[in-house]
Amino acid sequence: MAFLYYLKEFQTLVAGAVGFAGVIATLAHNASVSRNQRAEERAHERNTLRAALLAELKINRDAIRENLDRVKEGAYDKAAGVLVPTDSIDDVYRAFLPQIGLLPEDDASKVMTAYLSMEAHIARLYLIGSVSGEVSQYVKLTGESISMARDMQERLLEPLGLAIDALQASSAQNTGTRK
Repeated sequence: MAFLYYLKEFQTLVAGAVGFAGVIATLAHNASVSRNQRAEERAHERNTLRAALLAELKINRDAIRENLDRVKEGAYDKAAGVLVPTDSIDDVYRAFLPQIGLLPEDDASKVMTAYLSMEAHIARLYLIGSVSGEVSQYVKLTGESISMARDMQERLLEPLGLAIDALQASSAQNTGTRK
């Protein structure tokens, strides 16, 4: 009986406490939902970044392999030399560079090493070749500079391969854990 008396006497306080607890519970739930939604958004951004970089790195690797095959087959006029492109395919990398931190540290390191290696490769091409007068996006290589460029391109395949392997492993790992 005393309980009912106190309940009636302090009903405003009890209603206020229950209402306040409801507001706090709602805020906590909304914060949890918001955190989960943000985590899903970041995972989506990470997967998009990984897929785009992976595609671009594969394009670069395939282009280098194609150039190497042409040089190895001698599919060029030895007297005239060979034109090697100096425009790097790095639009995705440059567009997403501010988001590179979304990737795991090891993946980001390998991706950056691959792209910086490509930039260094282009700079070395200018050192061993001559800018073609007719087409400015190419360096003309003749004689010994052709074999030097071939060796440089073969060495460039390693950092590209490491970055591709890292991104594919992360992608497979992420796909395997998500249901």
